[in-house]
Amino acid sequence: MTQEDHDAIERERAALLETFELALAFGGYGPDRYQAWNAYVNRDVLRLFKGHDWLGPEEAVTAYGSRVARRSYALAGPHVAWRNTGNHLHYALRLGLVEEVTDPARGRGWRLVHQDLHWVVEGEGARRHARQIRGLPPEQQAAEDRRQARLAKLAATLDRKAREQADEKIAEAVAYLLKYTPDFVVPEHWARSGPVPAWAVGLPLAEAAAIVREAHHAAEMPRCRLRSWVPALWNAADNAFAIYHDANRRAVARPAHAAIPADDAEALEMLL
Repeated sequence: MTQEDHDAIERERAALLETFELALAFGGYGPDRYQAWNAYVNRDVLRLFKGHDWLGPEEAVTAYGSRVARRSYALAGPHVAWRNTGNHLHYALRLGLVEEVTDPARGRGWRLVHQDLHWVVEGEGARRHARQIRGLPPEQQAAEDRRQARLAKLAATLDRKAREQADEKIAEAVAYLLKYTPDFVVPEHWARSGPVPAWAVGLPLAEAAAIVREAHHAAEMPRCRLRSWVPALWNAADNAFAIYHDANRRAVARPAHAAIPADDAEALEMLL
């Protein structure tokens, strides 16, 4: 590496650190733009520090890029990652979710103060907003704990009813698959993004049908995931149905072999 290359790298690193420090000190887009921002920050810093008790600037940016950032940010250049990491830490410090700690060997950095969520998202669509559920004054915290317990009980009831309502559609989808593709095997993505246990992947559906039909109950699948699981099953069932009928259509359309007239058959025998 030439001295010129080395100097260019150092200038770029200094520029990235300056971007980070400005965002850390002054913040950027935040709760004034997104009503649910505090909850997003809380969620993201938990991902950021997962497996780490301390992060310096460069470690934090690396963790942000691999665990938090959307893919589109990777195409926007390194300054975006450094700015957004600094912005996240700015608001996390304001909310008391992290604190700055100087490590004797590693220098300046931050550590996570709380391992659990203090802010959650409530509402849907344009009404989404952040609500603090931990770290409140004692009386408020007691009231919030009771409220969260009621909400959890209600959510569990609604989730159970949604699973029961989905039973018939799930059973029909499994029956379709067994009827039109008897050799169908349980695909890997049914375990990765669905409720099917990993050990069932690769089994013939004929053997695992009962497991698939009951998987959403066994996994206590919530409504939000159930909304994608049922369509995923029916997508597979519809594909099986389409392939089956396409194969039948091709078989019907295939011309039959023409019968050989008797005279031609005798002539053919003479040639043989």
